[in-house]
Amino acid sequence: MSARQQLISWFDAIATDRPNDVAVVNDICSTTFSELSNRVADHRKRLRNLLGSNATVVGHAIANGPEAVAIEMAAWAEGHASLAFPRQATLREYKEMLSVVTPELLLVDTKSSVLAELGASVFSVISLDGSGETVMRRDRRSLPVADTLQLQFTSGSTGRPKAVCLEAAAVLASLRSSQDWYDSFPKAPVFSVLPQNHAMGRASVFETLWSGRTVVCSDKKTPGENHALMRTTGCRTLLCNPTYARLGLAFGVLTDVSPIERIVIGSASVDATLVSQLQSSVPHLCIDVRYGVSEAFGALSVKSISHEGPPHQTGDVGRPLPGVEFRAQDDSHGPISARSPFTAVAQVEESGVVLIRDPSGYIATGDTGSITHNGNLVLSGRSNLTISHRGHRIDPIEIETVVKETGSFIEAIVIGVPDTLSGEKIAIAVVPHEDDVISADQIKDHCKRQLSAHKVPHWVIEMPEIPNKASGKPDRIATRDRVMEALGLQN
Repeated sequence: MSARQQLISWFDAIATDRPNDVAVVNDICSTTFSELSNRVADHRKRLRNLLGSNATVVGHAIANGPEAVAIEMAAWAEGHASLAFPRQATLREYKEMLSVVTPELLLVDTKSSVLAELGASVFSVISLDGSGETVMRRDRRSLPVADTLQLQFTSGSTGRPKAVCLEAAAVLASLRSSQDWYDSFPKAPVFSVLPQNHAMGRASVFETLWSGRTVVCSDKKTPGENHALMRTTGCRTLLCNPTYARLGLAFGVLTDVSPIERIVIGSASVDATLVSQLQSSVPHLCIDVRYGVSEAFGALSVKSISHEGPPHQTGDVGRPLPGVEFRAQDDSHGPISARSPFTAVAQVEESGVVLIRDPSGYIATGDTGSITHNGNLVLSGRSNLTISHRGHRIDPIEIETVVKETGSFIEAIVIGVPDTLSGEKIAIAVVPHEDDVISADQIKDHCKRQLSAHKVPHWVIEMPEIPNKASGKPDRIATRDRVMEALGLQN
C-alpha cells in the first residue's frame, strides 16, 4: 500500500470507529467524522468528473474549517496535490504565486473580484456558493514532482514565492511521529488559530484529526474574538503563535479561569519573557514550543517547558523529534540545516523544479543558532532578511519592490522594529527623488493596494541617504540604527 493510500485508510479507520464524534468546527459550522468523510466523497466525485485520472494540482482559497479539510483530503485520495492560497491575497500576490505554480482548478468560498480579474483563461475557478463558472482547460498540467501530496508556498531571500513539494511519504512520516506527542494532550478539542495556508497551521489540523481529536479552527485573529468559541466547544489545548499568546494575556483570555490547559506555541521563536508571563499568570498551564519550517510537514522539534525546570532560554526550541537531525556551525549565529523524513526533496521556482536537499540529505532552514550540549536547538535569528510579524514571515524585498515601483524614490529599505505584541513591526526608510513629493499615507495606500494587510509598513521614515557598505550595497544594520533613532526607540 502506498503512503498516500495509507494516509487515506488511516483516516477512514478513525471515521468508522467514531462516526458521530465531532471532527472539525469553525465559526460557521460543525462536522462529524462521518459527515467529513461524506464531504470528502462528494469532492472526490467532483474532482473525478472534472479532472479524470491524471494527477494534477488542485488549489483552494477556503476559510479555515471543514470545507478546506475535505477538499485537501479529496485531492489526496484522487492522486492530486493540494495547494492552499491565502484568501486575502491581492491581485499582484496571486499573479506572483501563479507564475510559480498554476493549479488545474481553484475552489473558493465565493468568486472574488480578484479571482474574476484573473479570468478562467488562467485556471478554472469553482465557487462552492454556485457563483463561479467551470471552464476546463485542454492543456492539462501534471504534478511538478511525482507523488506530491501538498504544495506549500514560501518565500526566500529573493522576495519571490516558491512552492515546496511535500511528498506523501513525508506527510505520513510526520503524522506518525506526532501521535505520541498528541497522546499527551487533554482528551478534548484542540483550538488552532494558525491559518490553513500556513505550513504549521495546515499540519496542525491534520495531526489533530489523525489523532482522532476534534480540531476547532478560526479565521478570527484575536483571543477576544475566539474566547466564546473556545468555551462552547470545550477546548483544552490552544495551538497559536507567540503574538496570539501575548494578546491572550493582554486581553485576559488566558487566565486562571481559562478552559485552556495546554498552549502550543509555534511558527516563531519564543522569548523568555513571554514564557515567564504565561507561567506567572496561568500557573496551571502546560507550555510547549514547536519548531518547523515551510520546507517540512509539521514540527521538527518540540520542547515542553516545566515550571520546576530551569528558566526558558529565548530561542530554545528543544531537541529534534525522532528521525530529525540538526546541523549548526560552531558559532552561535551560524546557519542551521535539518535532515528529516518530513522534509521536501524539491521546490518549484519560476525557473522550474529545484532540488533543496544537499548530498547528505540536509535542507537549509534559513535560521541561525546553535546546538547545546544536551542537544537542544537554540535559534538566534534568520540567515536571510525575513521579518516576523504576527506569525507571518515577511520578506523585505517584496515590500521594497512595491514601493520603488512608484518611481518616487532613489532607495527604499525595509527593516523590522522589535515589538512586544507582534514580534516586529515594519518600517521603511526612503530616499525620495529631489522633485518628488509623496506622503507617508500615500505610500501606505499604495502598499495596501498591492500587498496583504500584514505587509503594509507601520512607519515611513524619509532620509537624505541610505548608508552603504564598502561593497556599495545598502547597510541594513546601519539603516536600522537610524530608523530606531528617528522613532525614538532604543536599539
